[in-house]
Amino acid sequence: MDREITMLEKAIYGDYEITDIYTNLERCREISNELKILDIIEPSGRNVGLIAELIYRMNNMPELQIIEMDEYNLNQPN
Repeated sequence: MDREITMLEKAIYGDYEITDIYTNLERCREISNELKILDIIEPSGRNVGLIAELIYRMNNMPELQIIEMDEYNLNQPN
């Protein structure tokens, strides 16, 4: 008897499908609209899954990579 995989397990194992940046950003927006600040402080089981999915989706978007500031010299921007 197999059980369903939880949202947290899907995030840990990378089972969420990321087809393109637009659908991924839309799903991130939906999740962030569902969560409130108190959900992060004291999350329920479902909210832990939503937070894990949001983190997984954000971590797997190469378009949102942080620019390393060491490469840029603020005194000589050109």
